[in-house]
Amino acid sequence: MTAPQPVPHPSIGGSALLAAAAAPTHEPLALQLQGISAHIDGKQLVGGVDLQLARGSTLALLGPSGCGKTTLLRVIAGLLAPSSGDVYIEGARVTALPAQRRSVGVVFQHYALFPNMTAFDNICFGPLAQGWSKARAEARAQELLELLALRDHAQQRPHQLSGGQRQRVAIARALAAQPRLLLLDEPFSAIDESFRVSLRRTFRSLQRQLGQTCVLITHD
Repeated sequence: MTAPQPVPHPSIGGSALLAAAAAPTHEPLALQLQGISAHIDGKQLVGGVDLQLARGSTLALLGPSGCGKTTLLRVIAGLLAPSSGDVYIEGARVTALPAQRRSVGVVFQHYALFPNMTAFDNICFGPLAQGWSKARAEARAQELLELLALRDHAQQRPHQLSGGQRQRVAIARALAAQPRLLLLDEPFSAIDESFRVSLRRTFRSLQRQLGQTCVLITHD
């Protein structure tokens, strides 16, 4: 399989944004954007974006600060309404759906963990909020703790964890409710450089193992 090739998209924030995705497959589309434009305070940050992403693929959005990467991610997540265009997830039009009904997990740059909860409870939170039984949510949390080498830190709170451990908990929490799509906004940039490469490798291995569809913002 050939390596992913970046393709310039000139219609985001007036600056080139590169989209590098895994090789196409014949799987159903996990994500489709049709003519997406978005404005903030009257300024167009995203203009006329069309995009397709196959199920199980990873799409990396590359570009300079201010070119519209995070804006596009927020539109996909349902955190920002587009000025025009449509968002489809697994073939369903979700443009008008609120974020909590899109089955999308989001990982932010600065973790956003609940400080008063243990790692285990942070991971359980999403499934329980969506109506999972306690037994099912706890089993899913245990599975992700194992996959991300966090089992020994399950009962620690965020302030007791290293930056890399906190980000792994954030990834586990975003994956816990089995989202159809995982969105990551520069998830490794706050991590010490000496740990960044190993964390990226851990995430990539997990993504392949789970077959998780991802959209990733990165400067790397």
